[in-house]
Amino acid sequence: MKKTFFLIVLNLFIVGFIFGQQSVDFKTNQHSINSPVVHPTKVSTAIYHDVLPSLKDLPPVDASYYLQNTNKLAWDRQEDIKDADYSNWEPMGPDPAWQNFMGGVQQPKGLSKNFTGQSSPYLPSDCNGTVGPNHFFQTVNSTYAVYDKNGTQVIAPTAMNTLFTGVAGASYNDGDPLILWDEDAGRWLAVEFSHSGTPDYMLFAISQTSDPTGSWDRWSFVMNGMPDYEKVGINSDGYFMGTNTYTGDDVYVFERDEMIAGSASPQMIQFENPNRPNPTSFNVIVPLDGDGAFNSDNARFMAINDDAWGYEVNSNKDEIWIFDCVVDWNTPSNSTFGRSQVIVVSDFDTKFNAWGVGDLPQTGGSQLLDANPYVLMTRVQFKNIGGEQLAVCTHTVDVDNTNHAGLRWYQLRYNSTSSAWEIKQEGTYAPDALSRWMGSIAMNDVGQIALGYSVTSATMSPQIRYTGQTSCAPTGVMDIAEQTVATTYTSGYQSSYTRWGDYFLTTVDPTDNTTFWCSIEYYSSGKKTQIFSFTLDEACAAPTVSGVSPSSLYEDRGKQLTVTGSDMVGCSFTIGGVSGTVVSNDGSTAVVTFPAGNYTN
Repeated sequence: MKKTFFLIVLNLFIVGFIFGQQSVDFKTNQHSINSPVVHPTKVSTAIYHDVLPSLKDLPPVDASYYLQNTNKLAWDRQEDIKDADYSNWEPMGPDPAWQNFMGGVQQPKGLSKNFTGQSSPYLPSDCNGTVGPNHFFQTVNSTYAVYDKNGTQVIAPTAMNTLFTGVAGASYNDGDPLILWDEDAGRWLAVEFSHSGTPDYMLFAISQTSDPTGSWDRWSFVMNGMPDYEKVGINSDGYFMGTNTYTGDDVYVFERDEMIAGSASPQMIQFENPNRPNPTSFNVIVPLDGDGAFNSDNARFMAINDDAWGYEVNSNKDEIWIFDCVVDWNTPSNSTFGRSQVIVVSDFDTKFNAWGVGDLPQTGGSQLLDANPYVLMTRVQFKNIGGEQLAVCTHTVDVDNTNHAGLRWYQLRYNSTSSAWEIKQEGTYAPDALSRWMGSIAMNDVGQIALGYSVTSATMSPQIRYTGQTSCAPTGVMDIAEQTVATTYTSGYQSSYTRWGDYFLTTVDPTDNTTFWCSIEYYSSGKKTQIFSFTLDEACAAPTVSGVSPSSLYEDRGKQLTVTGSDMVGCSFTIGGVSGTVVSNDGSTAVVTFPAGNYTN
C-alpha cells in the first residue's frame, strides 16, 4: 500500500510520499560471460543406510560432555577469512540502502513463546532450529533437543552424532548441524558433516513421520573434499547443498524422493562450481529452501559478490549471483549446473577493519567478535505467495566504514515476462549506532517479513532482538519497532575468542503459515540459546498529521520542520517540489531539514 498525505500550514503545502524502488540493472543468460554450464563431476549412491527405531531411545549427554568440550573451537575458517582478497577495495560513503531510523509500528501482543534452548560448549555454537506442526527441533554444536511448542523439553540434549550411531562417519561429532522441516513431505531433515579426512562424509537423516521423536532413516555419503559450512535447501526435485570447499566439489544434490521413500541407495550428484565468489577465501553459495509450493524454475542457489573481491561481472558493482541446477535423476550425467544471472544491487561494504575476524566490540572486556560478512546467512527462503515467486536473504555489511555492522536484506521476485529474477526491495537495517549482525530472515503467507539478529556495542553486551516488515510497509523499510527478546542477557559477554556464531535460523510455523519462530544465541557463563515465536501486528492505516512546527510560512528553507502524526514511517517530505532531508522519523515525530533558500508561494 502506498502512503500519501498532505500537510497544510497557512499557504505551505508539504507532500509526503514513499520513495520508490531504485532502478536495478540485471543481466540474464550470463553463461556466455565466463559462466560455463558444467555437468556432474561424479554420480554416486549412499554408502550406508539403516533405520533408527526411535529417537526417544538415544541416551542424552551428561555434565561431563560439556566439561570435556568447553570452548572447543573450529579454527580453520577463522584463518581462511584472514586471506580475503581486498586488493580492489575502495573506501565508500554511507550505505545507499541504509535505514537509519527505527520502525514505528508497535507490537502490543509481544512474544507468543519465549523459552530457554540448549547450551553449547562450542565456540561458535552454530545455533539453529526449525518449527514443525507440534514441535520445535533445535540443533547446536554439537547436540540436538526437541521441545513441544510450549517449551517443554520432550528429548533432552543428545550428542548430534548419536542420531547417526553406526552410520559410516558417525564416530566423529564435528558440527555445523542443521535441522529443516520438509513441509511438502511432512518430514524432518537433519544433517551433520563428518571431517574424517579420508574420506569426509555427509550424514543425512529423515524422520519417517511428522513426529521427530519416532523412527528415522539414516544415510552416509562420501564427499569430494571437506564439506565445511554446508547449507541445505529443500525443493521438489532434490535436497540441494552448497559447501565451503576449496579443493573438490562444492555443490551437491541428493535424491529426495528416494530418501523420503526410505531407499537404501539414493543417488547423489556433485558439481565443482566454476564461478565461486571470492574463491580464495571462505564462501559458499546458499540453496533456495522452499516453504509451501515449490520453486517452479531452475534457480537453485544464490550468493553475494562484493566488487572488492575482484570477481564481479559488472565492473565496480556489487552483485547477487544466481545459479541454476537442472537435475535428471533418470540420467544423472545429463544434469547441469551454472551461473544463470547476475543482479546489480545497491553498493555494500563487507570490509571491516579486521577483515571479518574480531571486528565488533562488546562491553565487559576488550574481546572483539567476528562480523562474518562474507556469505548470505541461513537461510535463503523461497515462497510462492499468490502465484508470485519470491525469495528473501540477508548478510552483514559495514554501513559507514567505521566497523558499524548492519543487516543488508533483499526480497527478490521471479519476473515471468523476462524469465529472470529481479530485486523487489532491498534495505540495510542499522537504525542507530549499535552493531547488528548474524541475521536470519523469513517471510510468511500474508507477505510479512521477520528479521532476527544479535546486537552489540562498546557499551552493551550482545543481545537478541528482532524487527520486521508489515505487508503494507514502505519499500525497503523494516517498519516494525525493534523488539528486545530479553534484557537479562545484558550482563553476559564472551570474554575470549572472536568466533561468536556462524548462523541462526528463522522459520514460519506450518500450522498457520503466519507465526515466526527464531533460535538465537547469547552469552552468560557460556553459550546459551533462546527459542521464541511471534506474530507481527499490522498498521496499514494511511499516515495522519496532527501538527507541524514552526507553524508559519516556511520562507527560509534552511530551518527545520518537526512533523507530528502517526504511521509516517518511510514517508519523505517536499516543499514546492524540493525534497527535505529526514533527520529522524519514528512514525509519530519526523524532523526534516530543507536546503537553504526562499520559498515562494
